[in-house]
Amino acid sequence: MWTSDSLKGVGVSTIGQRLAILKAVYLLKVAHKIYIQPDTPSEASERLEGLYNPRLLNIQLSPILGIASDHLFCLDDLSQVSVRDLLDYHQEMSPAWRFVGQHMHWTPRIQSIANQYIRRAFSLDPTEAIPPCVAIPVQHGDWRSWCDRPVDECFAPLSAYARKVKDIKAEIQRSKGITVDRVLMTSDEKGSLWWDAARKRKWARLDHSETTKRYGAWYTVLIDEVVASGAVGFVATDRPITSVLAARRVASWQHGVVRTLAWETKRRKPLEATDAQVEREGRA
Repeated sequence: MWTSDSLKGVGVSTIGQRLAILKAVYLLKVAHKIYIQPDTPSEASERLEGLYNPRLLNIQLSPILGIASDHLFCLDDLSQVSVRDLLDYHQEMSPAWRFVGQHMHWTPRIQSIANQYIRRAFSLDPTEAIPPCVAIPVQHGDWRSWCDRPVDECFAPLSAYARKVKDIKAEIQRSKGITVDRVLMTSDEKGSLWWDAARKRKWARLDHSETTKRYGAWYTVLIDEVVASGAVGFVATDRPITSVLAARRVASWQHGVVRTLAWETKRRKPLEATDAQVEREGRA
């Protein structure tokens, strides 16, 4: 069996090199249908298999040891990079968030732009202080492809968000002594009836009608994220990474109150899918 010293003797001195070798061996066994011992640690195999994603990694495994440098590791997509479990930034232990993510703040320019959007949404003067608010980001868009039925049966109803908002306001009042009257909703939803229903609840909305033209295509997403991170309360949507990270910013930066709302997909059952369920929970 190879030891740490014997591996160093053949030029393998870093963990990255060892992982590359283990991954290559595992993939070769899978490709050539070579028997893998039943008592082989499945966790290690799963991690190695998870590392191989053509969309995620730009690594050539042939020759196996043909790694130009163990000091540079290039990725074109960081959304699924994790340390222990897949998507572990959802977890409190996430090193990526604790040691890096929470210390990465917005630039003064994008923060200033976002503040302008908030003031317009709340009909405030340009220099008026921004009041504490609850942010609700609702991501539909490409997540519609996860729904195997009419989308209104997959996504949580606005009444479910309203229940979370009420809960958050009560918690902020209890723990901080702050009365929150403002609610700001952001979403990629295009349906006018849906927005009309949100407006009836007196939830403000950012006006992105000129955003792309003025700043660029990605600024709608950036501004929404900056706005959400400044809230004292946050209704997170389960699974979308933008919502997960925004919730962590609110909790870390603002010491805010966060509640998560789950929704139904092909792969999971709903936690709150109908108004009737919400009403039952409220009476429980």
